[in-house]
Amino acid sequence: EVSGKPVILVMNKWEMLDAEGRLKAQGELTKRLSFVGYATTVKISALSGKSVNKLLPAIREALDAYGRRLPTAEVTKVVRAAQQTHPLTGVKIFYATQGGIEPPTFTLFSNREIPSPYLRFIDRKLREHFDLGPSPLKIRVRRKDAG
Repeated sequence: EVSGKPVILVMNKWEMLDAEGRLKAQGELTKRLSFVGYATTVKISALSGKSVNKLLPAIREALDAYGRRLPTAEVTKVVRAAQQTHPLTGVKIFYATQGGIEPPTFTLFSNREIPSPYLRFIDRKLREHFDLGPSPLKIRVRRKDAG
């Protein structure tokens, strides 16, 4: 996460690379910036203007996702579906809600702590379902008794 802000990676001079160079550059970008794996990448040529027109829509998409509010029922539905397809032994998520925006912040109400890898899985499912693109997400877990 980069200070909780949406991230768009811009690769300039893309036209100067051959197919092998592009693969290498993409691999290097993925390796060095894995901590912003959710970021949108826009490949441009500032000199010729090629694909520069893709920047503004990418920024708009990022800002839209960053400030989007989602209904609790829908968030809970996505989290429950994720939990059904990939259950975590001993962990029950009762419901989930979005508690804030900028960045979108979600709270999962669970019977126990949830391991980080599973939280990344939930993050990915929320991001995919709600098309949250280049916006970072925060996920908190609150323990709640089953009663």
